[in-house]
Amino acid sequence: MIDEKAKAFIISGTVLAALLLMHNLPTLSFGDTTLRDVNILSDVLPEAVDSSDILRRPDAVLAQNADTLKYEEYRPKGVTMIDDYSNDKDGGMNHFYKMLSETKTLNRPVRIAYYGDSFIEGDILTADIREILQQKFGGNGIGWVDCQNGTNNFRPTLTLKSSGFDGHVVTKKPFDHTLQGVNQKYFIASPGATLSYTGTSFRKGPSHWQKAKLFFKSDGNVGLSARINGGESVTKSAGAASGVQCVEFSGNMNKIAFTVTDCPPRTVFYGAALESDRGVIVDNLGVRGIPGYSLADIPVNTLKGFANYRPYDLIIIHYGLNAVAGKTPKGFPERYIKRMKKVIGNLRKAYPEASILVMSVSDRDQRSADGIKTISSVRDLSITQQNLANECKVAYFNLFDAMGGENSMKTMVDKGLANKDYTHINFEGGKFIADKICKSLLAGLENYKRKKEAGIIN
Repeated sequence: MIDEKAKAFIISGTVLAALLLMHNLPTLSFGDTTLRDVNILSDVLPEAVDSSDILRRPDAVLAQNADTLKYEEYRPKGVTMIDDYSNDKDGGMNHFYKMLSETKTLNRPVRIAYYGDSFIEGDILTADIREILQQKFGGNGIGWVDCQNGTNNFRPTLTLKSSGFDGHVVTKKPFDHTLQGVNQKYFIASPGATLSYTGTSFRKGPSHWQKAKLFFKSDGNVGLSARINGGESVTKSAGAASGVQCVEFSGNMNKIAFTVTDCPPRTVFYGAALESDRGVIVDNLGVRGIPGYSLADIPVNTLKGFANYRPYDLIIIHYGLNAVAGKTPKGFPERYIKRMKKVIGNLRKAYPEASILVMSVSDRDQRSADGIKTISSVRDLSITQQNLANECKVAYFNLFDAMGGENSMKTMVDKGLANKDYTHINFEGGKFIADKICKSLLAGLENYKRKKEAGIIN
């Protein structure tokens, strides 16, 4: 007969053995998504670090070399500067800066596509980037909007209501990659489907706009009606086409309601753009739970179709939270760069003039024996992303450094700027980071103007 002390010892030993076995489980992945590494013994063991891959950042971009001594580079104190690896060629930031400097004379708005994951969900961060840039350069409207609400109907910058649309997103099956739009989503409409957008006062810019563009693709005739600000219906139609189609409605509006009066079965809708005639527009193209690789599956011809109607001047690629684990697996940097180079390559085919900016992963923390600390793979991934930008000859912004570097997410949590998962920011945190990003963009614009005055660039 085993006494109580022996039973307790056996049970404790069994639990400890199970924990040790679970601690050594490998990181699991499903498709493009890597499950977060859970360190069961994190409170008693230091974070493991895989030193098999020695990562180094590329050489710094030196603005004042033999060709650029003609001007004094502007580097404001406390601002993390954008590293541009394009050598002033296509793919770098100059196109965006040129368009920004001409906002008063352009016959269209300057557009920014901000691709990201749950870090920008609900217009967090992008709402404040939009507001800062619109206040400085003009413009209004929220930019891109889907045909259905996202997770938990959470987007305070817009009220969206819809019915009669069957939504599909890249993270859920069934999903036909050939049907997706610029937003990695598509919506199958039926006759009578309705869709309405109403601006809010959460931020100034998105509360009103002058143009509403509805995007779709159909192999037959499509009939649409729209009511602007609750007024009389305006009807428009479109015939069959093989590519992306767009119907536009104009007027000063803070609300528009669409009805699909007629369409063939399985007509694909993508979403709408609510924007001004001038100024700056920021499209939030976030999809939660993805590492970014799936952008390569958007058909290039589809991207080109969108580019015909709404060319982008700056494309920001901001992923990483779903690619990091507790430690960096051997060979991961090479695999990551290979997959993301295809993403950047496809975007450059569709938007050959656009500036492309790789935004590094933000800080993400977890408990360790030394307290709440930065996960080691965050540092590794930020270096990998900088090498990606260097190899692709595009621009890079070290968001990890800009937000404070090591353990900065904990600092933001302590200040009420981020959630207690030590991963995601809230709207106040978004405002804090948007200010950092926009100061970097404006510093880059100032240097573009100085180069131009010095005759270094045309």
